[in-house]
Amino acid sequence: MKILVISDIHGKKEKINLIKEEAGKADLVIFGGDFCDITNPDSGDEILKELLHCNENLFAVIGNHDEIDFKDTLEQYDVSIEGSLSSFGGLLFTGSGGATPFSNDTPNERSEDCIVGDLKQVLSSDSGGGDRAWSNLVLVVHNPPFGTDCDKIPGDIHVGSKLLRNYIEEIKPVLVVTGHIHESQGISKIGETFVINPGALAAGEFAWVYISPDGKSKWNVEKIDLMKK
Repeated sequence: MKILVISDIHGKKEKINLIKEEAGKADLVIFGGDFCDITNPDSGDEILKELLHCNENLFAVIGNHDEIDFKDTLEQYDVSIEGSLSSFGGLLFTGSGGATPFSNDTPNERSEDCIVGDLKQVLSSDSGGGDRAWSNLVLVVHNPPFGTDCDKIPGDIHVGSKLLRNYIEEIKPVLVVTGHIHESQGISKIGETFVINPGALAAGEFAWVYISPDGKSKWNVEKIDLMKK
């Protein structure tokens, strides 16, 4: 499966032109949050509609710059994976939006407990759980986990969630997609789990993920390409 991973466009609709052709070639597009410009909350609607014109197979969460009720809009268009479990091509997807308090001036700041709680509530209630179940799971979480190449601000300071990292170590998904920290386009691993921050599409950054099953119900990340235009 060929997945286009994007995040943090912040209302810059013109940046969609950078990935429009790529999106048309993708099996699936994942958006890691922050659709809108914080000074123009309505800009998220235009971004969402334009992305769906590029590829109707879209899964997304909202970011800390998005208004909380924008999640309802994602649900109306059937692209939200926040607090729910969706499937596509044999993979399972769930996610959690917003970010932990940092600047305290964005509309969707949440505690680590709330962010991880979204994931726990969905995954613990799934009747198909078990030791093996999450080898085909992709988490999409706007706030990055702690201690990777995906959560560093200038000065090499890690600002991700320790609670989220602990949970990833526990459930061992095949892939975690994050965003939020524009300076940290990167790829890391937590155990056998790949963690990717595609960077900010507002800055022309995105990523490709190539992932496939091994024939025994387990999925593997074959390659990740970080891109910038």
